[in-house]
Amino acid sequence: MEKLFSDLDAAFGVGGALAASLPSIMDQRIQFVAALRAVERFLMDVDWVHAERFAVWGEAIEDSNVGAQHALLAPIKKTARIPSQIWRARTAVVCAIEFLSLVGVKLEDAVKQILHHFPAIENLARPDRRRNTKPALIKAILEWRKTVHAPSRHKPNAVTEVLQSHDEFMRLEYFEFLCLEEANEKLYWCIERAEKCLQYADKIARSELASTSSK
Repeated sequence: MEKLFSDLDAAFGVGGALAASLPSIMDQRIQFVAALRAVERFLMDVDWVHAERFAVWGEAIEDSNVGAQHALLAPIKKTARIPSQIWRARTAVVCAIEFLSLVGVKLEDAVKQILHHFPAIENLARPDRRRNTKPALIKAILEWRKTVHAPSRHKPNAVTEVLQSHDEFMRLEYFEFLCLEEANEKLYWCIERAEKCLQYADKIARSELASTSSK
Protein backbone atom coordinates (compact mmCIF):
# COMPACT_ATOMS: atom_id res chain seq x y z
CA MET A 1 0.00 0.00 0.00
CA GLU A 2 2.88 2.36 0.79
CA LYS A 3 4.31 1.75 -2.70
CA LEU A 4 0.92 2.56 -4.24
CA PHE A 5 0.69 5.91 -2.44
CA SER A 6 4.29 6.68 -3.38
CA ASP A 7 3.53 5.96 -7.05
CA LEU A 8 0.38 8.10 -6.92
CA ASP A 9 2.34 10.99 -5.38
CA ALA A 10 4.89 10.64 -8.16
CA ALA A 11 2.15 10.57 -10.81
CA PHE A 12 0.55 13.81 -9.61
CA GLY A 13 3.77 15.56 -8.63
CA VAL A 14 2.87 15.67 -4.93
CA GLY A 15 5.58 16.57 -2.49
CA GLY A 16 5.96 20.31 -2.52
CA ALA A 17 3.39 23.05 -2.18
CA LEU A 18 0.28 22.81 -4.32
CA ALA A 19 0.69 24.41 -7.73
CA ALA A 20 -0.90 27.83 -8.18
CA SER A 21 -2.55 26.64 -11.38
CA LEU A 22 -3.56 23.38 -12.96
CA PRO A 23 -1.29 21.74 -15.55
CA SER A 24 -2.41 21.78 -19.18
CA ILE A 25 -5.10 19.29 -20.20
CA MET A 26 -2.47 17.16 -21.95
CA ASP A 27 -0.24 17.11 -18.86
CA GLN A 28 -3.22 16.25 -16.65
CA ARG A 29 -3.97 13.27 -18.91
CA ILE A 30 -0.36 12.13 -18.56
CA GLN A 31 -0.69 12.37 -14.76
CA PHE A 32 -3.89 10.34 -14.70
CA VAL A 33 -2.43 7.68 -16.99
CA ALA A 34 0.55 7.33 -14.63
CA ALA A 35 -1.80 7.13 -11.62
CA LEU A 36 -4.00 4.50 -13.27
CA ARG A 37 -0.95 2.43 -14.13
CA ALA A 38 0.11 2.62 -10.49
CA VAL A 39 -3.30 1.26 -9.45
CA GLU A 40 -3.05 -1.40 -12.17
CA ARG A 41 0.34 -2.58 -10.85
CA PHE A 42 -0.99 -2.67 -7.31
CA LEU A 43 -4.05 -4.71 -8.28
CA MET A 44 -2.15 -7.08 -10.57
CA ASP A 45 -0.96 -9.07 -7.54
CA VAL A 46 -4.45 -9.11 -6.06
CA ASP A 47 -6.99 -9.32 -8.87
CA TRP A 48 -5.77 -9.14 -12.47
CA VAL A 49 -9.34 -8.81 -13.77
CA HIS A 50 -9.88 -5.51 -12.00
CA ALA A 51 -6.30 -4.47 -12.82
CA GLU A 52 -7.06 -4.89 -16.51
CA ARG A 53 -10.02 -2.50 -16.27
CA PHE A 54 -7.74 0.22 -14.94
CA ALA A 55 -5.33 -0.52 -17.79
CA VAL A 56 -8.12 -0.03 -20.33
CA TRP A 57 -9.14 3.26 -18.72
CA GLY A 58 -5.53 4.48 -18.75
CA GLU A 59 -5.15 3.57 -22.42
CA ALA A 60 -8.37 5.43 -23.25
CA ILE A 61 -7.00 8.62 -21.68
CA GLU A 62 -3.59 8.10 -23.28
CA ASP A 63 -5.22 7.79 -26.72
CA SER A 64 -6.67 11.29 -26.28
CA ASN A 65 -3.18 12.78 -26.29
CA VAL A 66 -2.47 11.37 -29.76
CA GLY A 67 -5.80 12.44 -31.24
CA ALA A 68 -7.59 9.09 -30.98
CA GLN A 69 -10.93 8.91 -29.19
CA HIS A 70 -11.63 5.76 -27.24
CA ALA A 71 -15.28 4.73 -27.04
CA LEU A 72 -15.17 5.14 -23.24
CA LEU A 73 -14.51 8.86 -23.64
CA ALA A 74 -16.85 9.53 -26.54
CA PRO A 75 -19.87 11.61 -25.48
CA ILE A 76 -23.28 10.13 -26.13
CA LYS A 77 -24.24 13.21 -28.10
CA LYS A 78 -22.95 16.72 -28.57
CA THR A 79 -24.29 18.96 -25.82
CA ALA A 80 -23.48 22.29 -24.24
CA ARG A 81 -23.37 20.71 -20.79
CA ILE A 82 -21.01 22.46 -18.41
CA PRO A 83 -18.14 20.18 -17.28
CA SER A 84 -18.44 18.83 -13.74
CA GLN A 85 -15.15 20.42 -12.69
CA ILE A 86 -16.50 23.86 -13.61
CA TRP A 87 -19.57 23.18 -11.49
CA ARG A 88 -17.33 21.96 -8.67
CA ALA A 89 -15.52 25.31 -8.78
CA ARG A 90 -18.80 27.23 -8.95
CA THR A 91 -20.01 25.38 -5.88
CA ALA A 92 -16.80 26.31 -4.06
CA VAL A 93 -17.63 29.95 -4.83
CA VAL A 94 -21.11 29.40 -3.41
CA CYS A 95 -19.57 27.97 -0.23
CA ALA A 96 -17.38 31.08 0.06
CA ILE A 97 -20.49 33.25 -0.22
CA GLU A 98 -22.10 31.25 2.59
CA PHE A 99 -19.07 31.78 4.84
CA LEU A 100 -19.15 35.53 4.25
CA SER A 101 -22.89 35.68 4.88
CA LEU A 102 -22.30 34.22 8.36
CA VAL A 103 -20.89 37.58 9.44
CA GLY A 104 -23.67 39.61 7.87
CA VAL A 105 -22.20 40.33 4.45
CA LYS A 106 -25.04 40.75 1.96
CA LEU A 107 -25.02 38.23 -0.89
CA GLU A 108 -24.44 40.80 -3.62
CA ASP A 109 -21.67 42.48 -1.63
CA ALA A 110 -20.04 39.09 -1.04
CA VAL A 111 -19.95 38.45 -4.79
CA LYS A 112 -18.48 41.91 -5.41
CA GLN A 113 -15.71 41.22 -2.88
CA ILE A 114 -15.02 37.83 -4.44
CA LEU A 115 -14.70 39.29 -7.94
CA HIS A 116 -12.48 42.08 -6.63
CA HIS A 117 -10.01 39.72 -4.95
CA PHE A 118 -10.36 36.80 -7.40
CA PRO A 119 -11.21 38.37 -10.79
CA ALA A 120 -10.52 35.12 -12.67
CA ILE A 121 -13.69 33.68 -11.09
CA GLU A 122 -15.63 35.33 -13.89
CA ASN A 123 -14.12 32.70 -16.24
CA LEU A 124 -16.46 30.18 -14.62
CA ALA A 125 -19.46 32.04 -16.04
CA ARG A 126 -20.81 31.68 -19.56
CA PRO A 127 -19.02 33.91 -22.10
CA ASP A 128 -22.13 36.03 -22.68
CA ARG A 129 -22.29 36.83 -18.95
CA ARG A 130 -18.60 37.74 -18.94
CA ARG A 131 -19.01 40.11 -21.88
CA ASN A 132 -22.07 41.69 -20.32
CA THR A 133 -22.20 44.22 -17.50
CA LYS A 134 -20.83 43.61 -14.02
CA PRO A 135 -24.39 43.46 -12.55
CA ALA A 136 -25.20 40.67 -15.03
CA LEU A 137 -22.13 38.74 -13.88
CA ILE A 138 -23.07 39.19 -10.22
CA LYS A 139 -26.59 38.00 -11.03
CA ALA A 140 -25.17 34.94 -12.80
CA ILE A 141 -23.07 34.00 -9.76
CA LEU A 142 -26.05 34.41 -7.44
CA GLU A 143 -27.96 32.16 -9.84
CA TRP A 144 -25.30 29.49 -9.25
CA ARG A 145 -26.23 29.69 -5.57
CA LYS A 146 -29.90 29.13 -6.35
CA THR A 147 -29.10 26.18 -8.59
CA VAL A 148 -26.73 24.61 -6.07
CA HIS A 149 -29.27 24.79 -3.25
CA ALA A 150 -32.44 24.01 -5.23
CA PRO A 151 -33.35 20.31 -4.90
CA SER A 152 -35.48 20.45 -8.05
CA ARG A 153 -32.69 21.73 -10.31
CA HIS A 154 -30.53 19.21 -12.13
CA LYS A 155 -26.86 19.40 -11.19
CA PRO A 156 -23.76 17.18 -11.50
CA ASN A 157 -22.74 14.83 -8.70
CA ALA A 158 -19.73 17.11 -8.17
CA VAL A 159 -22.05 19.78 -6.75
CA THR A 160 -23.50 17.37 -4.21
CA GLU A 161 -20.03 16.20 -3.19
CA VAL A 162 -18.78 19.74 -2.54
CA LEU A 163 -21.94 20.66 -0.62
CA GLN A 164 -21.68 17.53 1.50
CA SER A 165 -18.07 18.38 2.36
CA HIS A 166 -19.12 21.93 3.26
CA ASP A 167 -22.02 20.72 5.41
CA GLU A 168 -19.79 18.19 7.16
CA PHE A 169 -17.22 20.90 7.86
CA MET A 170 -19.89 23.18 9.29
CA ARG A 171 -21.25 20.38 11.44
CA LEU A 172 -17.80 19.85 12.95
CA GLU A 173 -16.52 23.45 13.08
CA TYR A 174 -19.56 25.72 13.48
CA PHE A 175 -19.41 25.44 17.27
CA GLU A 176 -15.88 26.89 17.10
CA PHE A 177 -17.31 29.87 15.20
CA LEU A 178 -20.05 30.38 17.80
CA CYS A 179 -17.50 30.33 20.62
CA LEU A 180 -15.59 33.28 19.18
CA GLU A 181 -16.43 36.37 21.20
CA GLU A 182 -14.97 39.22 19.17
CA ALA A 183 -16.65 40.28 15.90
CA ASN A 184 -13.29 40.63 14.16
CA GLU A 185 -12.38 37.08 15.19
CA LYS A 186 -15.56 35.78 13.58
CA LEU A 187 -14.87 37.85 10.49
CA TYR A 188 -11.33 36.48 10.19
CA TRP A 189 -12.62 32.91 10.73
CA CYS A 190 -15.08 33.28 7.85
CA ILE A 191 -12.68 35.09 5.51
CA GLU A 192 -9.98 32.46 6.05
CA ARG A 193 -12.37 29.63 5.13
CA ALA A 194 -13.91 31.54 2.23
CA GLU A 195 -10.43 32.14 0.80
CA LYS A 196 -9.65 28.42 0.85
CA CYS A 197 -12.77 27.77 -1.23
CA LEU A 198 -11.90 30.61 -3.59
CA GLN A 199 -8.30 29.52 -4.04
CA TYR A 200 -9.56 26.20 -5.35
CA ALA A 201 -12.16 27.86 -7.60
CA ASP A 202 -9.58 30.36 -8.84
CA LYS A 203 -7.25 27.53 -9.86
CA ILE A 204 -10.00 25.99 -12.02
CA ALA A 205 -11.00 29.42 -13.36
CA ARG A 206 -7.44 30.01 -14.60
CA SER A 207 -7.13 26.57 -16.15
CA GLU A 208 -7.30 25.54 -19.79
CA LEU A 209 -10.60 23.83 -19.03
CA ALA A 210 -12.31 27.11 -18.15
CA SER A 211 -11.04 28.83 -21.28
CA THR A 212 -11.91 26.02 -23.71
CA SER A 213 -15.10 24.46 -22.32
CA SER A 214 -18.43 25.23 -23.91
CA LYS A 215 -20.59 27.11 -21.44
